[in-house]
Amino acid sequence: MNTELLNAIQNMLINFANENAISLADEFGTREKFAQFVFSFTIKSLVDICGLDTKTAYDFVMGDGAFTKLADDCWQQLNAVAA
Repeated sequence: MNTELLNAIQNMLINFANENAISLADEFGTREKFAQFVFSFTIKSLVDICGLDTKTAYDFVMGDGAFTKLADDCWQQLNAVAA
């Protein structure tokens, strides 16, 4: 997991919120929901701004092979439900 990148994005979002009088507690409710937003925002930014494909962006944030593992896990879950 690319904690350096995630921490940098988190700090950027916190600074933006503080500068604009936005209460992150009010917006997200829990640290977990904010953390989920940070992960999603980071991956989406890598795709939208940097032009990476989703797999590359996800692996960059979560670690090598993480996208394939996620896809495989989803595939197995979907097949288990369909069976």
